[in-house]
Amino acid sequence: MTGPASTRRITARKAQLKHQADYHQAERQELCKPGRAIYHQCIAVLLAILLLIPGLLLLSACQTQPAGDTGLPIRVGTLACEDTLPFWVAEQSGLFKDAGFSVEIKVFASSRALSTAVAANEVDLAVLDSLATVSLAASGTPLQLLWVALGTDAKQGHFSIVTNPSSGYHYLSDLLDVPIAVEQDTMGEYIVDCAVTAAEMVNEDFQFEPTVSTAVCYDLLSTGQIKAAVLPAPWAYYAERNGMTVVYDDAYGENISQTLMVANGDFIDSLDAEQLAALQGVWDDAVDILNAAPDDYIALLVQKSGLPPMIADGYQLSVYPQAERPEGWIVSTVSGWMTAEGLLKGTVNYNQQTGRLE
Repeated sequence: MTGPASTRRITARKAQLKHQADYHQAERQELCKPGRAIYHQCIAVLLAILLLIPGLLLLSACQTQPAGDTGLPIRVGTLACEDTLPFWVAEQSGLFKDAGFSVEIKVFASSRALSTAVAANEVDLAVLDSLATVSLAASGTPLQLLWVALGTDAKQGHFSIVTNPSSGYHYLSDLLDVPIAVEQDTMGEYIVDCAVTAAEMVNEDFQFEPTVSTAVCYDLLSTGQIKAAVLPAPWAYYAERNGMTVVYDDAYGENISQTLMVANGDFIDSLDAEQLAALQGVWDDAVDILNAAPDDYIALLVQKSGLPPMIADGYQLSVYPQAERPEGWIVSTVSGWMTAEGLLKGTVNYNQQTGRLE
């Protein structure tokens, strides 16, 4: 039953509810005032920005990651020689990184070891002399000749025939029936044959002592275990500085020796035209840097190649050529000589337009 007290409680409760409703209505009206709305909008925008910042930082980190860390990997094989120096300059100058390549350059102890690595697909690019290149292609390894590393003229990357000072041999004619040390699978015998032909001598009167590497050739020569050896330019300079005699240097005659930048067929097929052009551009840019100040990079050559430190004192680097496809005569001259000497098993075909040698 409802009495006066109950009625008073209901009336009081209604008044309380009305008061709360009036308060919330006033609060909503206050929040909807222009100043308050702008304030809350600013807070919402600020919170949204704070939520976006981690994602933006992550995106920025991905975009600014050095190209060299994620660039196209390229494995380059070379010997202890000056022919690859532009690539070491490119490495030091950041040219590979800028072009999107991540390059590893490995120095091999011998031409045979380097050729084996190319055939086994353990390197993508290699600097080989033309004889080693033809031999490799004839054995069934598909190659592409990219450019001449050294040898566009006779003074680039030349070879010398050097004698031990105790031998008493000072002229090429003195070496008849004298064993001449040459590194296996290189141009050594070809160099001697060209020298003999130019001197109108009989090449059958010359003998050869095959060795496993140029370094071994030099050691045999310097210790007197052999009287003569064929050495590439930096080693010939080193030998001459140590009192040995140069009896022939192919820098002063017909251009007979070249080293080539050779690509493994599988690797070159994985590149598109833009990447190949970029790789050639790296070489050309490094050549420009190197030719502008060659003396600045002799120490780098010694450090990277493992050549004797004495070479850093006074050795004159070659003038390096821009990257140009090797001409057909480079292959045909060497392959013709190898065939005549019974050194070439099978045939090789060179397409100068594409660079393919198979």
